Amino acid sequence: MSADKDWIDVCSETDLQPDSGICALVENKQIAIFHMPREHTVYAINNHDPFGKANVLSR
Repeated sequence: MSADKDWIDVCSETDLQPDSGICALVENKQIAIFHMPREHTVYAINNHDPFGKANVLSR
């Protein structure tokens, strides 16, 4: 998988806690952002849990 060309910067990597998630509001949508230092990567996904029907994935 490759990085999306429409990437939007919402914080710096130093703002993120290792192996943990935060939530950012991007274009009126909640996005869960995870910093995985052992993998040298950052993941961004929809914060909505479709099974629990709540915005909780960044927790």
